[in-house]
Amino acid sequence: MRIAGDKYQWLHAWEACVAALTDRADGSENPVTAVGVEVAGAGNLDDVVRRRREPPHSYSQIKYAVDARTSVGTDYLLEPSSSGGPSVLGKIAEAWRRLTADGAPVELALITNRSLDSSDPLVSRCDARTMLLMPGASEGGPKSAQGMARRRWAEATGLAEAELLELLKVLRFDAGYPVPRLHAALAAQMRAIGLPAEDKDIEAGANWIACQVQAGYTELDLTAIDQAVADLWPQSRLTLRNDGRASRSPLRLDLPELDSVDSLLAFANTAITRVGRDRELLELRSFLESESAFSWWLWTGPAGAGKSRLALELCRAVSANWHAGFLREDQESALENIRPTRPTLVVVDYAAERSEWLSDALFRLSRRALSAPVRVLILERRADGPWWSRVQRTHRMEESFQIQSCNYALQRELGGLSRPEIRNLVKVVAERAGATLSSTNVEDIADHLEKIDPARRPLFVLVATMDWLDEKDVSTDRDAALRRLIARAEGQTAQTAANSVNALHVRNVRTLATALGGITANAYAQLMHTLHPPVGLLPEVYSNFHPVSLDDLLNGLRPDILGELYVLDRLATTGVEQFASGALLRLAWRADEEAYRAFVERAAGDHKDHPQLIDLLDAGDWTASPVSCARMAVNIIPLLQRSEHPTLDWIFSRLDSARQSNPVQALEEISATARFRLANLVLNEGSTDRANMLYTDALAACKPGWEVRFNILNNRGITWLKLDDRRSAMADFAAVIETASATAEVRACALNNRADVFDAEGDIDSAIADRTAVLDLAETTYNRRFIALVRRARAWWKQGNQGRAYEDIISILAMDDIATEQKMAARLQRAEWLAEAGADSDAIIDLKIIIASRRNFDGVEARSRQLVTHLQTGDPLTDR
Repeated sequence: MRIAGDKYQWLHAWEACVAALTDRADGSENPVTAVGVEVAGAGNLDDVVRRRREPPHSYSQIKYAVDARTSVGTDYLLEPSSSGGPSVLGKIAEAWRRLTADGAPVELALITNRSLDSSDPLVSRCDARTMLLMPGASEGGPKSAQGMARRRWAEATGLAEAELLELLKVLRFDAGYPVPRLHAALAAQMRAIGLPAEDKDIEAGANWIACQVQAGYTELDLTAIDQAVADLWPQSRLTLRNDGRASRSPLRLDLPELDSVDSLLAFANTAITRVGRDRELLELRSFLESESAFSWWLWTGPAGAGKSRLALELCRAVSANWHAGFLREDQESALENIRPTRPTLVVVDYAAERSEWLSDALFRLSRRALSAPVRVLILERRADGPWWSRVQRTHRMEESFQIQSCNYALQRELGGLSRPEIRNLVKVVAERAGATLSSTNVEDIADHLEKIDPARRPLFVLVATMDWLDEKDVSTDRDAALRRLIARAEGQTAQTAANSVNALHVRNVRTLATALGGITANAYAQLMHTLHPPVGLLPEVYSNFHPVSLDDLLNGLRPDILGELYVLDRLATTGVEQFASGALLRLAWRADEEAYRAFVERAAGDHKDHPQLIDLLDAGDWTASPVSCARMAVNIIPLLQRSEHPTLDWIFSRLDSARQSNPVQALEEISATARFRLANLVLNEGSTDRANMLYTDALAACKPGWEVRFNILNNRGITWLKLDDRRSAMADFAAVIETASATAEVRACALNNRADVFDAEGDIDSAIADRTAVLDLAETTYNRRFIALVRRARAWWKQGNQGRAYEDIISILAMDDIATEQKMAARLQRAEWLAEAGADSDAIIDLKIIIASRRNFDGVEARSRQLVTHLQTGDPLTDR
């Protein structure tokens, strides 16, 4: 056990040495300049010490356990040593007193492979961003579980409670730190500065530490570390700047912070403590720790689900070792050309309005040799529509394969909070607002939240709490609560604006910036210079509105759902206010069509029943840009969610007018797409007969080569199947399959659909033939190929051709762009066949791989565990 503990300590000491080299490479303002190992005068915090140019220095105690089942909690921390001496926490407190006797600041850490006790009243308050127990440990009165635990800790360490809290402000509980995680972190850091990073290289660094300590050298400065690098890896060269100093990445990333009382709804307001999302943060950390040099991942969810806040939490949590933050538009070219000297995490928010650039960036990064890991976390409402096709390059399949091969996992949708999490967040918001709530109050607010937002999104927990805390009665619905918040913000603006012109300018800048998803000061100045807005509509770029700055206004009104309602409601006013709002939206369209279209799609998704939604669509220049305006209108049809939506009448009427004024094929095809999407709404409502008729009407308006025609045929074929008319369904699928001008993707869809019919009819040979035809197509997405392979494998199995069935599963596992979740599902299928064939040991190998995977479809891991138990113990299987 002692040997294992020593090795764990030497690894951490070597990691500190690598951190010193990284700090020099990054040009850190207060770098680590030396590393101490078992130094004198630091008490039990002597295991690894990081000496910085200026205090605070960092002192850590390393605790390794071969059997790490005992978690870190009150009992572990306060139990006297085996010899009857002070406890772990007692020794740390004693060392802290000694190290801070001269008033110098310090950083302390307890580093262990044991996990934290999630049931402990104090340890469970550990902040995942900082690994500190504060400020959570200070909450709760003397008689609360936390208060009693604080008193117990203070008494056991000989500290006053106030002193204990001061200690907990600087003591990191870096628990749950196993050797594999440490190896992964070291490998990333070593690669980032140009060192080899195989296991043997990491072991070499740790062994060098051991030799130094055994020889009595406990203080290792940069000269000694450089010499070690030269001795261990004589062929390597550390990454350096042209001037001989190491270079930091030129990519600038934002870590927004906005903690004022007036910005409680902003995702960057970390004064509101994160509640829940522990599992999601673990998933994202696994994304960072994956082995590939470059990978990307899309996270989706409706407005207010907490995507941006979760990404911000991740960035802050890993910022010690990662260059992490949100990508600004003016840094997009820097990402494409990045030469990272350290692991880099880039968050791309509002991805739909950056789809063309994002696609180029992902493609280029997928082909680059990178000296340090790069991760791109993409955030957007939905993974569908034109923007997502552009990002994936489905029109250029060879490039699409390249991009998909770097996709970490399938799209991850972020859901709402649980009832206990809602209660906790209500209390946090109320406390921040200076209110005290009873348990009944908390339940009333939680009920109010679920009434205005059944999806239980974190944003609306804040909205519901603030609405309930208002002096008036609670609002009747979601939009009423949002309007109350908007009115409060408008009232504050009116109080601070020097005159009515300033107040109008504030509203106008907010409207324009919101409609563009935010705008930089440079872009605003360019807009004023080149687009010449009406005199008096907008302030000059040098204007300021104390205490609100023009820079703040150019961010737009956030969060989005609030800003969208603000703009829509301004359009519902009368007179000059309404006129100004319309002019501003037309200006936004002229300034950036793509950004404005993305705003309209967000507004349609969040406020589909607002009567002014039509005004957003009408703000585009239908005379100069009829095709772009028509696409914008047709793109929101799926977001309206019902076939009887009044906006649909306006859209079809506007399309007819545009086609009459501009008889171009593009508008005719867009009109057919509108009919197709209307029919899809009807089909989703369960009106199969009506949907079938609408598809037939839409087909009559299509020309033979239009892509939408093939989509209509595929979907009408599905309605025929629902109507028990297999012959007509097969005819529609065949029409797609047999048309040479159809894309490989729509033909693959039709082939898989027809193969499903053959399967249902027991015509296995024909089903296999169609699946094989899908695989013979040169350009199809990974989803079509996965469906074809896994279902062909099942068809082979039905025929008794086990060899070919297994070959198809192997093909799935070998394809780079097929998602891990799909591969695990294929492994489960193979394991079930192996078990059926009596090859239990081979089946268990697959099942254990599935269970160990961090990425599985719902139910796959549970089924695998059940099957392992059955094979090992003979327990009966339940139905799937």
